Amino acid sequence: LIASRTNETFAFFTKFYFSALLMIGGILGLSLVNSIFVDAMVADNNDDLELKVKDLTSKIDSLETKIDRLLEEKNRG
Repeated sequence: LIASRTNETFAFFTKFYFSALLMIGGILGLSLVNSIFVDAMVADNNDDLELKVKDLTSKIDSLETKIDRLLEEKNRG
């Protein structure tokens, strides 16, 4: 409607503006949605890994304590 009721120059810039807005908005919109999905998928995985790392850390601390006790007993006896 704008293109048919205005001169050719204004119609061209109107079409160009609409096309550019549509392309840039679409690309930015898809990028935003993609980043949200990826972040949500990674966040779920991180929780599991954090629990496993904490578990392994506590096991390592326990083993270090036992090794220290054994070394103390060996040095005494």
